[in-house]
Amino acid sequence: MAAKVFRFKSFSITREKAGMKLSTDAVLLGAWTADLLKDKKFSAILDIGTGTGILALIMAQNFTNAKVDAVDIDDGAIHDASLNFSASPYKDRLTLIKEDISTFGLENSYGNCRNDNRVYELIICNPPYFDFSAELADDSRKNARCNVSLSADALFSSIARLMADDGRACIIIPVEQEKSYLTVAQKCGLIAADRVMVRSKKDKEPYVILLGFVKSGKLPVLGNQDADETDNENHSVSVGEMNSIHECYLHEDDGSRSVFFSRITANLYLFST
Repeated sequence: MAAKVFRFKSFSITREKAGMKLSTDAVLLGAWTADLLKDKKFSAILDIGTGTGILALIMAQNFTNAKVDAVDIDDGAIHDASLNFSASPYKDRLTLIKEDISTFGLENSYGNCRNDNRVYELIICNPPYFDFSAELADDSRKNARCNVSLSADALFSSIARLMADDGRACIIIPVEQEKSYLTVAQKCGLIAADRVMVRSKKDKEPYVILLGFVKSGKLPVLGNQDADETDNENHSVSVGEMNSIHECYLHEDDGSRSVFFSRITANLYLFST
């Protein structure tokens, strides 16, 4: 495919061979995670399924003391992420690893990871969440888009194994998969401490959910995040001990970014609208 270049304030993303396109959802997840945890001083961060490397780069930009390990199994993703890391001002803090996350960090697994103990204070992932599709002939696209390459069970068991006891993990998934993902997470000893329902516009139904996890018994007490259109009233839900539940929307009717989305992406996008 012809290379496509996306320019941000502090780095650029080139996509030549990665299966997954650079999406607003990926930028949203990275920006939300950085904003949610902006007061934390992380030293070790893991990006699972890095793709073009966008999430690893956002983490490196925002957590300036952190070394970021980025793992992927796809050759196309490794190619693109390598280009993007090498061209970034954070290249000395970024390590790219080709390996299945289910075996990553286990004995006899890949040994060039910066964090020798294989324990991370923050783990971030934009997981493939579509059901397997035989219509996708390209293996890179299947790996990037279909959950056959990374099931919820494999994702959360890996997070539980690799995350520090007081660590955090942040993901984004479609609304219709919320219950199944939370059920698997709880079986792995993880609880969603933060949950943000995301609408494309104020009058649309939520289409994705941002989830922030901690290990059971480590539920933090956090202040409210300012999302645009909700009263942000905390309430209980049936699927787990949620600490904060919010909603936000990304764009106004005229297509401009909402106050919320503009604020959390202010250090990323070149233009404000």
